[in-house]
Amino acid sequence: MTWWQVFLIAVCVLCAVVVVASALAILAHWLEGVRKRDRYVLAAIFNLTWYCIVSLVLTANDKIVPDSLTVAWFAA
Repeated sequence: MTWWQVFLIAVCVLCAVVVVASALAILAHWLEGVRKRDRYVLAAIFNLTWYCIVSLVLTANDKIVPDSLTVAWFAA
């Protein structure tokens, strides 16, 4: 890798950190009035959604998602 590629990666990582921090601050402000059990339900829905999306993307790219991983994920 050349120096400019490393620099570009570092800039992208820093920008991603800023975006994630901003999103977390907005989420924390939005969740102030939400009950604790509703937060857990929202977190579960979010996690199941991204797991399904990642599984579909991996399947579309001819990768195999282990059945045991799916069973463990939904059991948790």
